[in-house]
Order: sequence, then structure tokens, then C-alpha cells
Amino acid sequence: MILDETIHRRRQPACMHKIRMRRLAASKGIMLVEIMIGITVSLYVFSLLVSAYLACWRSQHIQSALQDIQANAFTIAQILKSEINKAGRVGCAHLSGDFPVRSFQGFNLTPATRLTGNSAQEFTVRYAGYPSARLLAPMSDDNRLMADAGVSLASGDMAIISNCRHAEIFRVDRVIRVQGRQIIVSTLPLHDRYEKHSEISRLEINRYSVRQTGRNERDGKPVSALFLEDINHRHFELSTGINGMRIRYTVSQSGHTADLPAHEVTDWSQVTGVGFALELASSAISKTWYVYAYLQ
Repeated sequence: MILDETIHRRRQPACMHKIRMRRLAASKGIMLVEIMIGITVSLYVFSLLVSAYLACWRSQHIQSALQDIQANAFTIAQILKSEINKAGRVGCAHLSGDFPVRSFQGFNLTPATRLTGNSAQEFTVRYAGYPSARLLAPMSDDNRLMADAGVSLASGDMAIISNCRHAEIFRVDRVIRVQGRQIIVSTLPLHDRYEKHSEISRLEINRYSVRQTGRNERDGKPVSALFLEDINHRHFELSTGINGMRIRYTVSQSGHTADLPAHEVTDWSQVTGVGFALELASSAISKTWYVYAYLQ
């Protein structure tokens, strides 16, 4: 009996040691699981934060791009509407078949040429520019016009004079400026001698088109812009962020209207309005913006 108790006592510490080792191993396992769970939760939270940041960044990027497109669209729309509204303007009179405008060496302004479409992405407008100068006295000869300084003309300018009954296009030979007045001398005699208060304006012939600028974006894509070519064939870049425009013309025919592309318009004097589909872009965002302008 005493021997059994002694053996039991000797075995007890060994058992306790095994139990403690098992508990320690179990606790280490639990700690490892807790650590793994903690890491997993941390990574999940981190991924949520990164996703939220990226979503916020994308949202701001898209919003900024859309704002750029909207601002660009407003600028381009104002330019197009203004030019279409001016087409055919001849000062105090309304251009019509009953209002004669004498042409000059290929330069003309008629109901059929006030607005013309060159292609699907080009159009040309013609009108008398504003502001204008006024004759201070009736013409004493057929190529000298004394006018105020309402508009400053120079040698070589194409001009148009109107008295509300008829008009004539001429080229300026030289200008003599004296005490706030200007004596405008034409290269050729005018067909009529215009009276006091007749209006003298620059003849504007503006061609608008969308084409490449020769520059590239950071990603290598070519940059396109809206361009103006004036009567002297000078080119001006007006606005970037436009990749193209589709133009259709509202034509009045026999009491009906139709929206036609340029190549289907047979009588430009019957055009009453112009519709534009502008292909605008900013960064990776693109949008089609629609603009309509009436001829006045």
C-alpha cells in the first residue's frame, strides 16, 4: 500500500506537467488564432478604407471631368450660337432676296451664302461685323468716305457699307485718320454715293471646324480643338476638349421642315437653324452635348 502511494505521488507531477504543457499549447494555439483573426480583420478594414478612398478619388475625378466638360460646352455653345445668330447681318437692314448687296471680286453676302456647310464638321458664316462706323457726311466722290472711329479699318481690309436700302462690299486701299475721324479710301470706285449715317463694317467670313492641334495628351492621344479661320485665312484655336461635331441644318421646304446634313442641302437660303452634336471629352470621360441655334 505504501509502495503504491509512493508510485502514485511520483507519477502525479509528471501528469501535471503534461497537463500544463497541453494547456500552454492550447493557449498558444488560441493566441495564434486570435492573431490571425486580428490580422484578417485589420486587412479587411484596410481594404475597406482603400476602396472607400479610391471610390472617393474616382468620384472627385469624374466630377471634375464633368465640370470641365460642362464649362467647355458652355464656351463652345456660346461661340456657335453667336456666330449663327450673326449670319447674314448687314447693319440696319435684314438680308433678303429684295435687299441687294453688291459683291467684290468673289466676296459676296447673299441669303444663299450667309451660312454654308463645308462638310459634316465644318461651316462658314458671313456677316457685317459690329461695331461699325458711320458716315459723317455724304460721299463727295465715289471712293472716299469720311466716317467716325466706330470701327478702325486698315489697308487691305474687306468692308461693307449699307444705307438700309442696299449695300456694297469693297476693299480698303488706305485710311487717313484726322482728329477722331477717318477718311476711308476704297481701291475701286463704289457703285453708289452713300449718304450721311450710312454704316461701314468689316466683312466677316468665318469658317469653323474641329481638327487636331498637333499636340498630344500625356497618354499620347492627339489633342483636338475648335478652330476659326477668318477672311484672311488666319487660324485661331478657340477651345480644346472637343473631338468632333456633327452638324445638321433645319431647312424649310414647302411648309415643312427637315434636318439635313450639309451634302443634302440644295438651297442654303432656306436654312432656318443649325443643330450641333458636340463630342466633348476630359480625361477618360466623354459626353455628347447638343446645341441648337436659330438664324435671325
